[in-house]
Amino acid sequence: GLQVRRYYTFTLQVLSNPARTPDRNTWILEAPGETSTAMEGFALQTFLDTVVTPLSFASGSLRPSGAANLVNITFRPQSNQRWEQGQQPTLLVTAPSGVAIAACLVLLEDTSAPDMGGAVPFPPDGTRCLLQNSTSLSIVFLKSSHLLLGGRAYTLVLRVTANMTSSRWRLESFQDSLTGERLDTGEASGFEICA
Repeated sequence: GLQVRRYYTFTLQVLSNPARTPDRNTWILEAPGETSTAMEGFALQTFLDTVVTPLSFASGSLRPSGAANLVNITFRPQSNQRWEQGQQPTLLVTAPSGVAIAACLVLLEDTSAPDMGGAVPFPPDGTRCLLQNSTSLSIVFLKSSHLLLGGRAYTLVLRVTANMTSSRWRLESFQDSLTGERLDTGEASGFEICA
């Protein structure tokens, strides 16, 4: 069995994590006849306050112009992207089936800067948008002054067409998309479509 005053290392396989870090974030070890004191847990690397809101709940394109609908995605990362030569800090957005991203980036802004007069948009020369396919787009950050920072609120505006009620949207931030070094992940509920 376990011996007094000896250190042991455990490896646990976690089958799933909650959507956000629990308010009571502690771990307890139990063995026959013994229980440890509560140990502080770890913060999950997830986006907080992630919400997807469409301009219109109509199916397809906006009428009568046929223009794609605008969708606001608000989110707050927990991790900081860092600027390192040769890396590609990236935000990956994946729309659910039934939603097609109609155009690359429309607007990305830092909305947690009231001291700077409100929302501060990322300049076009500070990002590169890559439409991967109809449901996925990557935003690569090109300047050290324009990265996602933990705790700050952001709004991303995209042009989409939706032909059915959407389910879950997915956001992933990467320190380096070339190596797959992931920082935060998160999901947000979609929206109902009025046919």
